[in-house]
Amino acid sequence: MVSSTRARIALAALLGIFLIPLVTSSLNGLTHVLTCSAETPSTFTIEAPDNQPPVILSAITVSRNEDSSLCGGLTLNMAVRKPEEGKVELTVPITNNTKFPWRGSVKLILDGQTVPIDIGEIASGSTEVGVVQVKVDPGHHEIDGTLLIGP
Repeated sequence: MVSSTRARIALAALLGIFLIPLVTSSLNGLTHVLTCSAETPSTFTIEAPDNQPPVILSAITVSRNEDSSLCGGLTLNMAVRKPEEGKVELTVPITNNTKFPWRGSVKLILDGQTVPIDIGEIASGSTEVGVVQVKVDPGHHEIDGTLLIGP
């Protein structure tokens, strides 16, 4: 083998070694760099009996002087409704009460399965909303959410 060919193969192998972490990494549905992560205080429980519409349950305690902002000035108020038989619709509005624009995502956890929702850029003083419909099988289900924020 010619020495210039060996040098090219060695260079390609060296570059390949540096690309391994890039190829094997995963952002798990994120479309932005993560600088803050905060769990929401609201959890939803869905009871879906056989051949009956699902029942959606939730409870949250609100105190008068308590700051409900997440990640330094953002709020997330998740809501769930039943748009059609066998499905629930999750609405995740993020309000930016800071003076900086942010990129936001919400990581919903439904029975241990992660459902990422990309909200996109949230301008200062505005609200952006993400909506997703999820099929619900009969039984007991819990939905938790985590706010994922980046620049």
